[in-house]
Formats: sequence, structure tokens, C-alpha cells
Amino acid sequence: MSSIVGIDIAKHSFDIATLQANGKYRTKSKLANEATGFQTLQQWLAKYAEPSAWIVMEATGVYHEALAEYLHQLVLPRVRHESCADRPLRPEPVTAGQDGSSRRQVDC
Repeated sequence: MSSIVGIDIAKHSFDIATLQANGKYRTKSKLANEATGFQTLQQWLAKYAEPSAWIVMEATGVYHEALAEYLHQLVLPRVRHESCADRPLRPEPVTAGQDGSSRRQVDC
């Protein structure tokens, strides 16, 4: 069982992934970003995630809000909603990446 579950949110669906003890990822894709997908996630968590696992997701516009609220209603102590939008951004200078691209690091 895994101790961290990552969720990638989109407008109509979301994908979930976790790293297993054998070094391979267990994933599930294209769950509906609505009640049926949330219930599937709950069943998946019961089967593949430790009870104390962290559930992490990107706060993407408003698309994550319904899922975050659903998980909070399950009274999962591991769910913590935190967004950069909740705090002022402190942009750092643009830096060059190893691949030659430029990146702006943001500390939020």
C-alpha cells in the first residue's frame, strides 16, 4: 500500500497515481470529475492506499474544488487544501534550466 496518492485534475476528469513498494506506479485514468468518479476514487483508495496516505492535487482553477470538498466530507484527516492563491506570491528571478529553457521560480 502507498503513503502518497497524486491526483491530476482537469475540467471533466482526473487521473490518480501512486508509487508501489516494487517501484512501479499504480494508476487509474479518466475518472469523471463528479460523484461517480469520486466514489471510484474512494474505492481505489481503500484498496491501494494506506489509511494515513497523503492525497495531493494541484489547485487548478476551480476544477479541484468539488473533489476536495468530497474528500473533506469523508472526514479524511490526510486531506489538506492549500493553494498558492491563498498566499501572496514572491517571484524569484528567471533561471536557466538544465535543458536551456528559462523558468521563473515562485515561492508561495
